[in-house]
Amino acid sequence: MAKTPTNKSDSSANLGFEAKLWLTADKLRDTLLPKLLSGELNVAAVANQ
Repeated sequence: MAKTPTNKSDSSANLGFEAKLWLTADKLRDTLLPKLLSGELNVAAVANQ
């Protein structure tokens, strides 16, 4: 059986959850970034525990 040619320029798979993942990451950034910048949240102190 001969292989059918494939399009090599499309190297990423669309799994269907990427958009939701990016929206969730954006929501986390919107919540955590102001706290980090204001000093309310200190990631270094949490990492050293």
